[in-house]
Amino acid sequence: MIHIICIKWGDKFSSEYVNKLFKNIQNNTSKEFLFTCFTDNSENINKEIEIKPIPYFTGDWFSKIGLYNKDLYNSSNQIFYFDLDTIIVGNLDTLLEYKGDFILLRDFYRPTGFGSGLMSWKPEAVDFMWKNYKNQKLQRGDQAWCEAQYPTADIWQELYPEKIISYKVHIRDSKKPIRARYNRKIKRTDHPGTLETASVICFHGNPLPHEVPEFWN
Repeated sequence: MIHIICIKWGDKFSSEYVNKLFKNIQNNTSKEFLFTCFTDNSENINKEIEIKPIPYFTGDWFSKIGLYNKDLYNSSNQIFYFDLDTIIVGNLDTLLEYKGDFILLRDFYRPTGFGSGLMSWKPEAVDFMWKNYKNQKLQRGDQAWCEAQYPTADIWQELYPEKIISYKVHIRDSKKPIRARYNRKIKRTDHPGTLETASVICFHGNPLPHEVPEFWN
Protein backbone atom coordinates (compact mmCIF):
# COMPACT_ATOMS: atom_id res chain seq x y z
CA MET A 1 0.00 0.00 0.00
CA ILE A 2 1.15 3.53 -0.78
CA HIS A 3 0.86 5.66 2.35
CA ILE A 4 1.13 9.41 1.74
CA ILE A 5 1.68 11.69 4.71
CA CYS A 6 2.03 15.37 5.56
CA ILE A 7 2.44 17.35 8.74
CA LYS A 8 0.73 20.60 9.77
CA TRP A 9 1.25 22.66 12.90
CA GLY A 10 0.58 26.24 13.93
CA ASP A 11 -0.97 28.72 11.50
CA LYS A 12 1.64 29.11 8.73
CA PHE A 13 -0.34 26.69 6.57
CA SER A 14 -4.14 26.57 6.70
CA SER A 15 -6.28 23.46 6.38
CA GLU A 16 -6.77 24.49 2.74
CA TYR A 17 -3.17 23.48 2.09
CA VAL A 18 -3.84 19.97 3.37
CA ASN A 19 -7.06 19.66 1.39
CA LYS A 20 -5.49 20.95 -1.83
CA LEU A 21 -2.52 18.63 -1.53
CA PHE A 22 -4.82 15.65 -1.02
CA LYS A 23 -7.10 16.52 -3.93
CA ASN A 24 -4.23 17.36 -6.28
CA ILE A 25 -2.55 14.03 -5.56
CA GLN A 26 -5.87 12.25 -5.98
CA ASN A 27 -6.40 13.94 -9.35
CA ASN A 28 -2.91 13.10 -10.60
CA THR A 29 -2.50 9.41 -9.89
CA SER A 30 -4.25 6.19 -10.85
CA LYS A 31 -2.84 4.45 -7.78
CA GLU A 32 -4.70 3.72 -4.56
CA PHE A 33 -3.26 5.35 -1.47
CA LEU A 34 -3.89 6.13 2.17
CA PHE A 35 -3.46 9.82 3.08
CA THR A 36 -2.63 10.85 6.65
CA CYS A 37 -2.14 14.32 8.08
CA PHE A 38 -0.24 14.56 11.37
CA THR A 39 -1.47 17.76 12.99
CA ASP A 40 -2.19 19.70 16.17
CA ASN A 41 -5.41 21.11 14.67
CA SER A 42 -7.71 19.11 12.38
CA GLU A 43 -10.38 21.81 12.00
CA ASN A 44 -11.73 22.06 8.41
CA ILE A 45 -9.56 19.23 7.09
CA ASN A 46 -11.30 17.01 4.52
CA LYS A 47 -13.05 14.08 6.22
CA GLU A 48 -11.51 11.68 3.69
CA ILE A 49 -8.11 12.39 5.22
CA GLU A 50 -6.91 10.31 8.16
CA ILE A 51 -5.92 12.54 11.08
CA LYS A 52 -3.28 11.63 13.64
CA PRO A 53 -1.51 13.66 16.34
CA ILE A 54 2.02 14.86 15.65
CA PRO A 55 4.17 12.09 17.14
CA TYR A 56 7.10 14.30 18.14
CA PHE A 57 6.09 17.94 18.43
CA THR A 58 8.81 20.58 18.63
CA GLY A 59 6.88 23.46 17.07
CA ASP A 60 9.37 23.69 14.21
CA TRP A 61 10.82 21.67 11.33
CA PHE A 62 12.45 19.17 13.70
CA SER A 63 8.97 17.74 14.26
CA LYS A 64 9.47 15.96 10.92
CA ILE A 65 12.12 13.71 12.45
CA GLY A 66 9.42 12.00 14.51
CA LEU A 67 7.88 10.77 11.26
CA TYR A 68 10.76 8.32 10.82
CA ASN A 69 9.45 6.24 13.73
CA LYS A 70 8.55 2.88 12.18
CA ASP A 71 5.84 2.27 14.78
CA LEU A 72 3.62 4.85 13.08
CA TYR A 73 3.12 2.69 9.99
CA ASN A 74 2.30 -0.70 8.60
CA SER A 75 5.74 -2.17 7.97
CA SER A 76 4.78 -3.31 4.47
CA ASN A 77 3.74 0.18 3.30
CA GLN A 78 5.89 2.52 1.24
CA ILE A 79 5.72 5.96 2.85
CA PHE A 80 5.64 9.13 0.74
CA TYR A 81 6.02 12.47 2.49
CA PHE A 82 5.00 15.83 0.94
CA ASP A 83 5.59 19.28 2.43
CA LEU A 84 2.41 21.34 2.39
CA ASP A 85 3.97 23.95 0.09
CA THR A 86 4.20 21.38 -2.70
CA ILE A 87 2.16 21.89 -5.85
CA ILE A 88 1.22 18.96 -8.09
CA VAL A 89 1.16 19.83 -11.79
CA GLY A 90 1.45 16.45 -13.52
CA ASN A 91 0.93 12.72 -13.23
CA LEU A 92 2.56 11.17 -10.15
CA ASP A 93 2.36 7.48 -11.06
CA THR A 94 6.05 7.15 -11.93
CA LEU A 95 7.20 8.82 -8.70
CA LEU A 96 4.80 6.72 -6.62
CA GLU A 97 6.36 3.56 -8.01
CA TYR A 98 9.53 4.18 -5.99
CA LYS A 99 10.13 1.22 -3.67
CA GLY A 100 13.62 1.94 -2.28
CA ASP A 101 14.69 2.37 1.32
CA PHE A 102 14.96 6.17 1.36
CA ILE A 103 14.83 8.96 -1.22
CA LEU A 104 14.74 12.72 -0.84
CA LEU A 105 15.57 15.89 -2.75
CA ARG A 106 18.92 17.32 -3.72
CA ASP A 107 18.92 20.84 -2.27
CA PHE A 108 18.18 23.23 -5.13
CA TYR A 109 20.95 25.62 -4.02
CA ARG A 110 23.54 23.38 -2.32
CA PRO A 111 25.20 20.79 -4.60
CA THR A 112 25.93 18.35 -1.76
CA GLY A 113 22.90 19.14 0.39
CA PHE A 114 19.58 17.38 0.89
CA GLY A 115 16.05 18.75 0.86
CA SER A 116 13.28 17.10 2.85
CA GLY A 117 10.24 18.60 1.12
CA LEU A 118 9.51 15.38 -0.78
CA MET A 119 10.62 12.00 0.56
CA SER A 120 9.82 8.31 0.46
CA TRP A 121 10.97 5.46 2.66
CA LYS A 122 10.43 1.99 4.02
CA PRO A 123 9.57 2.23 7.74
CA GLU A 124 12.28 -0.17 8.88
CA ALA A 125 14.96 1.56 6.80
CA VAL A 126 14.74 4.97 8.48
CA ASP A 127 13.73 4.06 12.04
CA PHE A 128 17.34 4.49 13.20
CA MET A 129 17.17 8.19 12.28
CA TRP A 130 14.40 8.58 14.83
CA LYS A 131 16.09 6.46 17.49
CA ASN A 132 19.40 8.31 17.11
CA TYR A 133 17.84 11.74 17.47
CA LYS A 134 18.38 13.39 20.86
CA ASN A 135 16.96 16.86 20.27
CA GLN A 136 19.96 18.05 18.27
CA LYS A 137 19.20 21.47 16.79
CA LEU A 138 21.18 21.56 13.56
CA GLN A 139 21.65 24.79 11.64
CA ARG A 140 20.04 23.52 8.44
CA GLY A 141 17.17 21.84 10.20
CA ASP A 142 15.85 18.34 9.76
CA GLN A 143 17.42 17.95 6.33
CA ALA A 144 20.87 18.33 7.93
CA TRP A 145 19.96 15.36 10.11
CA CYS A 146 19.24 13.35 6.96
CA GLU A 147 22.59 14.40 5.50
CA ALA A 148 24.41 13.23 8.62
CA GLN A 149 22.46 10.02 9.19
CA TYR A 150 21.74 8.77 5.67
CA PRO A 151 24.36 10.14 3.26
CA THR A 152 23.73 7.30 0.76
CA ALA A 153 20.05 8.14 0.28
CA ASP A 154 18.60 8.08 -3.23
CA ILE A 155 17.97 11.45 -4.87
CA TRP A 156 14.71 12.25 -6.68
CA GLN A 157 16.32 14.45 -9.31
CA GLU A 158 18.80 11.71 -10.22
CA LEU A 159 16.29 8.87 -10.48
CA TYR A 160 13.47 10.94 -11.98
CA PRO A 161 15.10 13.82 -13.89
CA GLU A 162 12.93 16.79 -14.86
CA LYS A 163 9.97 15.58 -12.78
CA ILE A 164 10.57 17.75 -9.70
CA ILE A 165 11.40 21.44 -10.00
CA SER A 166 11.73 24.49 -7.79
CA TYR A 167 9.42 27.46 -8.23
CA LYS A 168 12.25 29.88 -7.43
CA VAL A 169 14.97 28.23 -9.52
CA HIS A 170 13.06 26.95 -12.54
CA ILE A 171 10.21 29.44 -12.87
CA ARG A 172 10.61 32.73 -11.01
CA ASP A 173 14.37 33.14 -11.40
CA SER A 174 14.97 30.96 -14.45
CA LYS A 175 16.67 33.82 -16.34
CA LYS A 176 18.69 35.11 -13.38
CA PRO A 177 22.03 33.92 -11.98
CA ILE A 178 21.91 31.74 -8.88
CA ARG A 179 21.88 34.02 -5.83
CA ALA A 180 25.36 34.83 -4.52
CA ARG A 181 24.74 33.88 -0.90
CA TYR A 182 24.38 30.22 -1.89
CA ASN A 183 27.15 27.90 -3.00
CA ARG A 184 28.11 29.11 -6.47
CA LYS A 185 29.36 25.68 -7.55
CA ILE A 186 25.80 24.67 -8.37
CA LYS A 187 24.61 25.17 -11.93
CA ARG A 188 21.05 25.48 -13.06
CA THR A 189 21.64 22.48 -15.31
CA ASP A 190 22.31 20.36 -12.22
CA HIS A 191 18.53 20.36 -11.78
CA PRO A 192 17.03 19.98 -15.27
CA GLY A 193 13.33 20.44 -15.80
CA THR A 194 10.65 22.89 -16.80
CA LEU A 195 7.02 23.46 -15.99
CA GLU A 196 6.20 21.37 -19.08
CA THR A 197 8.16 18.32 -17.85
CA ALA A 198 7.40 18.55 -14.14
CA SER A 199 4.99 16.62 -11.96
CA VAL A 200 5.90 18.48 -8.77
CA ILE A 201 6.83 22.08 -7.96
CA CYS A 202 8.58 22.71 -4.64
CA PHE A 203 8.02 26.14 -3.10
CA HIS A 204 10.69 25.78 -0.35
CA GLY A 205 10.59 29.03 1.63
CA ASN A 206 9.03 32.23 0.31
CA PRO A 207 6.85 33.00 -1.51
CA LEU A 208 4.20 30.56 -0.36
CA PRO A 209 1.99 28.99 -3.04
CA HIS A 210 -1.11 31.05 -2.15
CA GLU A 211 0.97 34.17 -2.88
CA VAL A 212 1.44 33.05 -6.49
CA PRO A 213 -2.08 33.08 -7.98
CA GLU A 214 -1.28 31.11 -11.14
CA PHE A 215 -0.45 28.04 -9.02
CA TRP A 216 -3.12 28.44 -6.37
CA ASN A 217 -6.37 27.20 -7.87
